[in-house]
Amino acid sequence: MMVLGHVPALPADSQPIRLDGRFEDWDDTKPVLAPSHNTLIRSLRVTNGKDNIFLAVQLNREVTIQTENPLTLLADTDQDPSTGLRVGSFGADVQYKFGSLEAIRYVDGVPTSVPHPEIGISWAPTFSSDRYEISLPLELFGKPGPDRVITLAVAELQDIQATATIVSHRTSRPDATLRELSLEKLSTPHVRILTMNVLYDSLFKKPDTYERIFRALDPDILLLSEVFTHSSDQVIALLDERFPAQNPERRWYGFGRPGKVTISKYPFLATDVILEDLYTVIDVPGFDDGLFVINTHLQCCDYDEMRQEKVDAILGNLRSSREDTYSILYQYQDRPLVLSGDLNLVGESRPYYSLVEGVNADLSAALASTAPTSSKSLVEAVSYHTNTPFTFTWKDDELKWPPGKLDFTFFTVPDINLGKSFVLYTPDMDPDTLRRYGLRESDSLDASDHLPHIVDIAPGKDAPRIR
Repeated sequence: MMVLGHVPALPADSQPIRLDGRFEDWDDTKPVLAPSHNTLIRSLRVTNGKDNIFLAVQLNREVTIQTENPLTLLADTDQDPSTGLRVGSFGADVQYKFGSLEAIRYVDGVPTSVPHPEIGISWAPTFSSDRYEISLPLELFGKPGPDRVITLAVAELQDIQATATIVSHRTSRPDATLRELSLEKLSTPHVRILTMNVLYDSLFKKPDTYERIFRALDPDILLLSEVFTHSSDQVIALLDERFPAQNPERRWYGFGRPGKVTISKYPFLATDVILEDLYTVIDVPGFDDGLFVINTHLQCCDYDEMRQEKVDAILGNLRSSREDTYSILYQYQDRPLVLSGDLNLVGESRPYYSLVEGVNADLSAALASTAPTSSKSLVEAVSYHTNTPFTFTWKDDELKWPPGKLDFTFFTVPDINLGKSFVLYTPDMDPDTLRRYGLRESDSLDASDHLPHIVDIAPGKDAPRIR
């Protein structure tokens, strides 16, 4: 048995959907319930933005969407029920099998595998969950515009006909739209932190591209990973030549080990390497006793346990900071803390929730602290592209995975206040904006497969949150 629902146009007071794995912005969209016998799918919501169709899928259990699971998405892209794979009363011209990362087009009734960029699919979160947001470009369904009926379904592969939850959505011109976020750094007392995986030392292979990016973003602190064959002194020399620090000395300070480098226009009060991560205390104006910064890089791909072990180790180090009197963590305990890097959260959700809940996976709830330190908690700086509703920080169309959010920045509250934060994705920026900042459309993806992630922070509650 299939369920068919119709979703009306967005109400005027609704907020724009953002593909961030958070669902408060879906409150105005009515769900269509799945057939009661479905083992995986509970409900489906559909709406549209200016350029994208969005789906919110609620599941009956937590799954990792890009690994083994039976979830599939079907879309009628030509409004012709006689074409494509017949599903109930509509014909699906496009199908996506999440568990195998397979995009399929039906041409003359014949299924043909196509690269995922051809259908433009993306989703959030990237790690395991019992609900997901999914996006497809409206241009996949023909010329974008209001009052077009788009039919989509989610189903379970073992029996598509019996499990399909179908929604017929009439597109509207959204009243709530995203405003473009400028790249300018917030004024004092904010400090700007740039986090970026520079893909096998590409900073040195494409210095012109990075110079344009750094000049446009004007960071005060840079947390770089995949700097394997160059030292922090070599990074400093390149920056001093291409992008001099805006401080009285006109020079950068650096600390690094193979794989990671932390660069700052402010001097370091202390540095250490713990389990290959860079622990630094930086003499940042406004942070009277220094800002504690951890530059980390977790294992990629299928190594869930290794990611969890590293997160457990970080939390364990923070909790034991009051015990080891020789540790940088003891000597600078209770400083405002930023933890940032390429966390590669593509499997289980445990590492993410361990960080935001401060719970070590190897400790019982009764023994675990509810925060990474005795009086603080870590929160995520959720960051969007400057003028589109996406949060992905990684994109490589040559690989089988659609764009995903791999890079994260966390900070302690209440002693840090988040100002402006964003992800720089130049292909979606308009030509006038690119010219204004001296950027090129290709810069973000030419530099690396990871995008620059910017966070402006200030001490305490000195500034409002800007999104």
